[in-house]
Amino acid sequence: MGCFATKRQAPAPVVARFCSAWCVFDADAGCFVGRLTDRGGEGNIPAVPVGRIGDEPKGRGPPTKPQPSTSAHMPTLETLKKQAKLLVRRHHERLHTVAPQIRSALPRFAGLSDAEVLDRPFTLADAQSLLAAERGYPTWAALKASLAAETGAKAPATAGARPKLRLVEATLFVTDFAASLRYFSQVLGFATVFTYGEPPYFGQVARDGVPINLRYVCEPVFVGDVREREDLCAAVIGVSGVKALFEEFRAAGAKFHQGLKRHPWGAIDFVVKDPDGNLISFGWGSADEA
Repeated sequence: MGCFATKRQAPAPVVARFCSAWCVFDADAGCFVGRLTDRGGEGNIPAVPVGRIGDEPKGRGPPTKPQPSTSAHMPTLETLKKQAKLLVRRHHERLHTVAPQIRSALPRFAGLSDAEVLDRPFTLADAQSLLAAERGYPTWAALKASLAAETGAKAPATAGARPKLRLVEATLFVTDFAASLRYFSQVLGFATVFTYGEPPYFGQVARDGVPINLRYVCEPVFVGDVREREDLCAAVIGVSGVKALFEEFRAAGAKFHQGLKRHPWGAIDFVVKDPDGNLISFGWGSADEA
């Protein structure tokens, strides 16, 4: 493997070796935060092997804590207010990753370059309108009213209530975070929901309320061409209008692992391959309804 993680005494970061490079892994942040030029002192630190999918032997890498994500069910008003303030701050700091999100949600920014979007004024009201638009509401007030109605309709939880699963989110591992955001935005028509970290190493994109998480990794997670050989899809997305979506993606320059295909059991789908080789299936249960 050539990859070993070593752990210093808490609260120091974890030092991890990738081939000839030694990196620092911050367990609190959940990411690699830098490289070491001097490896002095690591001799008395125990080594832990790091495994990869499709390779042997498999091991266990540095622990990471779950990162923030936006679920499909409606977030709370307080959460949305915090997201709006964060958008304003990122615009003020001229983070280019926020420009596509603003441009796709607010008509007055449509057609502008990233630099032009960041040059224009962007207020808290603009950020609130953006969040409302991404959730299908014409105004922030309409979104707040929907939240209030949903909150009022919720039955109080009881000790004996049966838990219910609400959502599953796919997470794609990517080696170039900015390039992945551009691909999902410009080619697949997704909007950036949020990014996390400086520089960003975790984030979420969404289209029509369907989220996909992106997680930066320092090296490939899968070995060789195992995904292509075994048709290992990282996400399967149900779509109405499969044929029209396929033509949209083809016109935008998407790369396909599998073209539009009708299966013997009646389903129809196609499989997109992202810049990191992640396979995403878009399909429908019946070809007659696609």
